Amino acid sequence: MNLKQELEQKPQGALIAMCDQRNLDHTGDRSTLIARLVAHEEAKATEPESEPEAEQRPAEPVESEPEE
Repeated sequence: MNLKQELEQKPQGALIAMCDQRNLDHTGDRSTLIARLVAHEEAKATEPESEPEAEQRPAEPVESEPEE
């Protein structure tokens, strides 16, 4: 069963609560809530995973030229 089918089985109150948990707009009819939740999950699935930050090395001192 895909996500949309699973959401269609839930009562509207549960869909509203799921939208609230994800900081999504929770207004609209069942089909609007389901579409919003599906779009959110699809967007989350296509987000690239955050890459670990590169090891930071201390900056090398920059020698300035003597002032004249």
